[in-house]
Amino acid sequence: MVKILMGLVAAIVIAVGGFFGFEFYMQHLVAGEVEAAFEQIRATGSKASHGKVSFDLLNRTVTVAGVAGETAAQPPLSVKIASVTASGVRQPDAARFAADSLEATDIELRRPSSTFTGSHSSNSRASARRRLQPPALPGP
Repeated sequence: MVKILMGLVAAIVIAVGGFFGFEFYMQHLVAGEVEAAFEQIRATGSKASHGKVSFDLLNRTVTVAGVAGETAAQPPLSVKIASVTASGVRQPDAARFAADSLEATDIELRRPSSTFTGSHSSNSRASARRRLQPPALPGP
């Protein structure tokens, strides 16, 4: 009886450890893929950065916080997004991913514009304080 109980406890410990180990592995894998995508943007001469990347295995949700970027074109266009969340993510093939929904919150766009009368510059700025949620988007 004691051996059966010890075997059951060991099986539970192994199962829980396996789940959390797999979740940690997937978190690391997803963060690496997001960083690789941002590196492709930086390779073009543009600026791109992000904050924390989180992945929820049970809900298949990826969240990237603090997304910021600036184009290499002149005048540059700056983009800041507080959070991007992709829900129901899956990978139909090795080069693409798909999501049931994509939400972006607190989107801010800036394009500096210079005046012709001197060296002063002003910023054109547009902000969105809402969620964008298009249906089922496949992507590269």
